[in-house]
Amino acid sequence: MSGDTYVTGAGGTSDDDAFYVRAHGPVFWAEADCQSPGPLAGVTA
Repeated sequence: MSGDTYVTGAGGTSDDDAFYVRAHGPVFWAEADCQSPGPLAGVTA
């Protein structure tokens, strides 16, 4: 079943870069599309 799961992403890696990531499989779909830092500004990992 794990062979049917896909993840893709686009965008930069710095704090101010926009990014897009998507994960999907047979029974789920998840997306994150961050066009600007907005609520993530200042968050550190």
